[in-house]
Amino acid sequence: MTAAANEADVLLRTPPTGREVARARFPARPLSAVWPTTAQSRSEVWEWLTRAPFVVDNAHTEKIRRRGLTFLLDWLEAQPGRTWQERWLASGADRAGAAWRKVPARWLHAHGLVAEWRQDALASALLIAISADLVRPTLGWLVAGATGPGSLVRHLARSRDPDGFARLRALCTADPHVSTVAGSHTLYRAAEILAAKGGTLADVTVGDILELLDTEISTLATVSGDVAVFYRLLRTLGVFGPEAPATLREIRSAGPRTPDELIDRYRLACRPVRDLLVDYLRERQPSLDYSSMESLACSLGSRFWRDLEIHHPGIDNLRLPPEVADAWKQRLRTKPKTINAETGGRVTVDVPRLNYRECLIPVRAFYLTWPSGRSTTQPVGARGSPRARSRKRRSTGASSGGTASRVWMPEPGSDCPFCRSWCAPSASTAAQPRRSCTQPARPSPGKRSPQPGRH
Repeated sequence: MTAAANEADVLLRTPPTGREVARARFPARPLSAVWPTTAQSRSEVWEWLTRAPFVVDNAHTEKIRRRGLTFLLDWLEAQPGRTWQERWLASGADRAGAAWRKVPARWLHAHGLVAEWRQDALASALLIAISADLVRPTLGWLVAGATGPGSLVRHLARSRDPDGFARLRALCTADPHVSTVAGSHTLYRAAEILAAKGGTLADVTVGDILELLDTEISTLATVSGDVAVFYRLLRTLGVFGPEAPATLREIRSAGPRTPDELIDRYRLACRPVRDLLVDYLRERQPSLDYSSMESLACSLGSRFWRDLEIHHPGIDNLRLPPEVADAWKQRLRTKPKTINAETGGRVTVDVPRLNYRECLIPVRAFYLTWPSGRSTTQPVGARGSPRARSRKRRSTGASSGGTASRVWMPEPGSDCPFCRSWCAPSASTAAQPRRSCTQPARPSPGKRSPQPGRH
């Protein structure tokens, strides 16, 4: 089988995630390329945006807003495109995300308009254009924090859907289980969907919410934990209708997965190892709850074998050379974390993994269960598995702490990467002999003998 065919086989047997199932069940509204307001001429746009509800009572503020609207329309007209939306996308400001102001600033400087107040006026005019549905920024641009949350909500609540936002705000205030922060996040998320999709709150769909939450996951370093509140409040408002699921968790849950599906999430290329891990999960399944099964599958499938396949393409043997095992444990000591950089972008850095030892234990237990003298694809229930060894102990009368176990490992610690270096030895203990998986610790008087293989 070629590498391409093997990869295709892996992709075909990979089950969809809960998020993918939810997005297929509740698709978001498609993005429109053209709508009436974005196709208006400049004179029509100017006449429309200089009257209620887009004007303010303060004469000086209104003067600055009109200057900013002039700068905005001049800048957009300099971009290629037939509609204001096409010009906005062609300008590159949407792709710039939170740093979008630098794009029109360069245009202003090139035309001799270097005063900083002009940039602020243009940014304020863009909020007016968004609330008037002249342009629709992408969700990625909005989620990145390109506009002030309060400003976007104020503009849309005043000119786009005053009744809808008033009802949603009243619902947040009346619910004792909704904090002030959660209420603010709810209003801003609703404003983001309206800004990107158009329409009013009554037009929001379940798919729009799922698309927004997926965008937050892919854009932000951390996502606030009140997304369920956001969904519940909009459902209470009657936006989705009575047939909508009661909770967000109900939508995004794909149900319990089988051992095959738990392992196939990680797209392992080596089929024999994949099958062995599946057999091992099936062996452990009767004694574990589902959460523990998921954790065990992640430890073996993702943190262990998938990591080895990424760093050692073509690996197909569980008998790891010492240098491969040591390199894997060194990588396991850290984990990637995405943070917001000072420049406004997102960078990935390595941070220490606090539960490093806890991540090693499931892999070590798997190696103690897997007989090194058998083939990789031999079923876990064969000689050497916990169940087979239990039957052998009952038939021979051996105690649970006897030395007869692990007899299937011909050379002490030869194939267990943890016997060689369970953890990095300190200077004071480096010269001391190290027990192997076949050397159980001596039991203390009056205490139960420990399990063989404990270091």
